[in-house]
Amino acid sequence: MTRTPRRFPAPPPEFKAEFETGGWERVELLYGARTDCIRKWIHQTGAQTRRALRAAGSTAVSIVD
Repeated sequence: MTRTPRRFPAPPPEFKAEFETGGWERVELLYGARTDCIRKWIHQTGAQTRRALRAAGSTAVSIVD
């Protein structure tokens, strides 16, 4: 039997901003999505962790791309 690829829902429009300001815990609480789904959304939106943003020298998080 062949497995079909798992389908993921599209990320919510505000996901990137929520992840970058509140981190993993915030998006997990807000959306209640599975770990694999959250990881896919991070990849799809290009969201960065707060640690990566601080390392890049960003003091303010941009909500608008």
